[in-house]
This record gives sequence, structure tokens and C-alpha cells, in this order.
Amino acid sequence: MTLNEQYNKWKENTLKKSLEKFKERKERFEYSSGLEVPRLSLPPEDQTEA
Repeated sequence: MTLNEQYNKWKENTLKKSLEKFKERKERFEYSSGLEVPRLSLPPEDQTEA
């Protein structure tokens, strides 16, 4: 299973259940520059292959 497949599985199962119980603290988190902070940072796909 690739890293992206594992991430999608996590979002559909673990994260979804958690968000059903507890709301997000904020709708959007951002850096001081105004860019949105991603929920989870993943390496580029070409760097996830072993």
C-alpha cells in the first residue's frame, strides 16, 4: 500500500470518526504569510518509493 493510499484510508476512517466527535478548532490554519497549513505534509510521490 502506498503512502498516499494509507493517507486516504486514514482520512476516511480515523480522521472522519474523530471529526464526528470533535469539531476542528479552526476552519483554516495558516502561516503568518497567509498560506494555508496542510493537515498533513507528505513527501512527493516520487520520494515515497523504497
